[in-house]
Amino acid sequence: MIFADLIVVAVSPDGVLVLGTWNVRGYPEKTAERAEWLSNTLLSMGLDIVCIQEIGNQADSDAFLDKEKGFDIAAFENSSDKMDNAIFFAGGIQILDVPDPHGFQHPAQAAYFRYRGFDAMLITVHLSWSDRARREKERELLPEIVQRALQVDPDVIIAGDFNTTERSGDEISSLADSLGLQVLVADNTSIGTTYSGASYDFILVSPDLVEEETIGSSHIVEPSEEALNLAKSVSDHRPVIAQFRTDEKYADCKGWPPRALLSFSWDTTATAAADEPACVSCLAALNAASYGAFKAVDGIGDVLAQRLVDGQPYASTSALDDIRGIGPVKMEAILDALCSGQP
Repeated sequence: MIFADLIVVAVSPDGVLVLGTWNVRGYPEKTAERAEWLSNTLLSMGLDIVCIQEIGNQADSDAFLDKEKGFDIAAFENSSDKMDNAIFFAGGIQILDVPDPHGFQHPAQAAYFRYRGFDAMLITVHLSWSDRARREKERELLPEIVQRALQVDPDVIIAGDFNTTERSGDEISSLADSLGLQVLVADNTSIGTTYSGASYDFILVSPDLVEEETIGSSHIVEPSEEALNLAKSVSDHRPVIAQFRTDEKYADCKGWPPRALLSFSWDTTATAAADEPACVSCLAALNAASYGAFKAVDGIGDVLAQRLVDGQPYASTSALDDIRGIGPVKMEAILDALCSGQP
């Protein structure tokens, strides 16, 4: 289902998008007190997108949208597992609920979204806890899933409950390395993402996101001392949140919906047709730009164009600021010219 051109109040007045993940251990809550605490906690985090693990069924997903303020759209597919994953979006975000990756005990959920200049493939997972062999097989599925997602957009996020341990080879860092992603390590990681002190819940992002949109580290949300027992009765997991920039210059795709997703499949052999290229990152466009492309930008002459070519490859778009003669105005003009023409 495609949700395009939503006319709703903008997500965040400061242009920052807040994404979170939380294993709520079932929804809705059975008592009014617990339900009120969960709703207030969700609201206090200022979330624009939240990945929720352990949604029981379609009725529970619908109840979340009815009850929880600020969320207007869900990417959700009901299954017989009764511990499904869901992604809930605030109004103003365009989403394409793409087919979901298969092979997981608790079915994964995927969606492509856009808000201003922030567009990305988002996947939420809840890897098996009780069946270690099953969890290993699920981990083996992830590299192919990530590679297929990267064929669509260089911005990829996988968030959820990974049930990783501290055993050698089973750490979240090892998993992220195998996927070519980076862990957004929490600024208060020592408390753990569960009340037992273990860390199972993470947000993993692709290198392009780290270079451009990611703001700082992630953060584990801790309840007040007074609400600690109530929080534990709601879930044994703490929520994890991260912030992202949404400047238009970071957009990797132009047009909606992206052509690369009109006939999307998780099969890695099902790449986009030659006349329907996938999204190209702003950084990739900058590093591929020719002398002529730079010179065509308003305000860039022969000398600056040559300096820009000599500066390639750039580690990030912000590295343009290191080129003599390139100030904020010219930098914005270059990025607008090179990135706005990407499909």
